[in-house]
Amino acid sequence: GTTVSISTNFNTFPNGSTAPYTVTINGITTIAVCDDYFDDITTNETWTADLLTLNDLNSSNYTDTRFGDDYSFSTATKLYEKAAYLTIQFASSPVADYAAIQTAVWQVFDSNVHSVGYSGPTSSAYWTNLANQNYSSIVGNASRVEILTPVAGTQTSGHGLPQELIVITPEPKTDVLFGAGIIL
Repeated sequence: GTTVSISTNFNTFPNGSTAPYTVTINGITTIAVCDDYFDDITTNETWTADLLTLNDLNSSNYTDTRFGDDYSFSTATKLYEKAAYLTIQFASSPVADYAAIQTAVWQVFDSNVHSVGYSGPTSSAYWTNLANQNYSSIVGNASRVEILTPVAGTQTSGHGLPQELIVITPEPKTDVLFGAGIIL
């Protein structure tokens, strides 16, 4: 598995601490979003996680994810696409919308998670509707979406199973791609 280390970057919202988290994956610091309302993580907790990209998710391995056992392959894929779509929205949204986006991510897998806000981008219903309408747009970025599912018993603190995380890896820089095109 891939070693994941949680660093401090907890934002407090009505539903508790919420994304985005700063995590270190194999020594590289990046941003991650939890899709799992059921489990907890703590500051500076470390654990091992199995990594699957959304692109690599298939009928043989989808049950290795946190929610794969709960759904059919096609349903699980659609749900992870929705969660990935929402995760990407953090990059272009103001901090005021973070609680609503995070809550919408949790609601993808558990409709019983309480909604936040009443209307517009500070409400989870707004983001849930966007995800339902646009989740298929994530397909072009599926290789950049990493699902990090914790391996039970590998965490450093005794708080139970850590949360599953979704990470969107950066796109290659266009100048690097441009230079690669010249060499070809």
